Amino acid sequence: MLWYKLTSDWYWRDETLDNREVIVNLWYVMDENGFIYSLRVKAYVGTGSVAEKLEFLRQRSFLDYLIAEPFEIPERFHVRIGPDSETMPIAQVAILRVLDSRIALFEDALKVIEGRFPSQSHIDIPEEPLVCTTPLIQNEQGVIEPTENTSLMIPPHIIKY
Repeated sequence: MLWYKLTSDWYWRDETLDNREVIVNLWYVMDENGFIYSLRVKAYVGTGSVAEKLEFLRQRSFLDYLIAEPFEIPERFHVRIGPDSETMPIAQVAILRVLDSRIALFEDALKVIEGRFPSQSHIDIPEEPLVCTTPLIQNEQGVIEPTENTSLMIPPHIIKY
């Protein structure tokens, strides 16, 4: 925080406000067969260097999925299965590697989250947000947890857009 002198009054200005931006944690909930059946998103206002913001997202990614807002898989990513091409509200994890944008699966959810920001905040999710994407897997007991299996992650694990 810096203090400035204007005429006879002093005022302070917090320089961290100059580089604040919305940063986002993204999670996809998948099963052991590589099918994604749910998304989770949590936005934050980050300050500091890119490295500091990424470290913040990484640290929060192991806890905040528990309270992050859940979203369904967008219909355009649903998988067709069987001879009748029945549409299932799931996506294959492999699709994340071939999409034009690494956040394409989450774009609808990001728009919903951004739409809930208070209008007085005058802040939006950037077109190319700083994100951390973490896979979650449901174990046999039904508990959803971040996975350490790097083969299930979108390379690289932390992505700057």
